Amino acid sequence: MTAHRVRSALSIALLWAIAWGACGALLALDRSFNNTPLASGSRHAFQYMAFTSLLFGTCGLLAGTAFAAALARAERSKTLESLSSLRIACWGLLGGALAGLTAFRLFGATSLSALALGAGAVGALASLFAVGTLRLARSARATRPAASTPRSAISH
Repeated sequence: MTAHRVRSALSIALLWAIAWGACGALLALDRSFNNTPLASGSRHAFQYMAFTSLLFGTCGLLAGTAFAAALARAERSKTLESLSSLRIACWGLLGGALAGLTAFRLFGATSLSALALGAGAVGALASLFAVGTLRLARSARATRPAASTPRSAISH
């Protein structure tokens, strides 16, 4: 893998981690307004928000890494224009499900139902993020001048 591809994969992973962490913080904030587990004070609210943000950010980092690795390996000969949104969604789902299993296990989930729910939820979110990433990459590429030689999908 070239340095450019590694940098692209790390960029995807870090951007997903930041975006997913923000989603986790918003979810925790929403739950705090509904008086769920945060009614006991601001210290607990901050801890809950930090934990939720860390959990979602970890899932995003792992899912982004798995997605970028799968995309680089399986779709290396394709350009952004030739990638199918459905295939990208499937790679996102697979990477997200594996990341969800890993992250939920890392954070202490032991029951099969919790792991399955975590893998399914993270996989679905990763699928959406994968298609969004493809569309953002295509729109960014459309605004840049065309390169003389096409590169693989992960390098853009």
